[in-house]
Amino acid sequence: MRRPFYGQCFTTAPFSLMIGIATLTRSLMSAAWRDAGLIVLLVALTWYLGVQSL
Repeated sequence: MRRPFYGQCFTTAPFSLMIGIATLTRSLMSAAWRDAGLIVLLVALTWYLGVQSL
């Protein structure tokens, strides 16, 4: 049971970290930070879909 648990934790930890960073930067007032938050969000979604498809 340990191996599947760690497999899921190690793949979702970067995803959740990037989602948190994206939501924080999207809430800032500057347009550049909002764009950076959108880019981080897209990278997070790409990461998650790539890992899940493997």
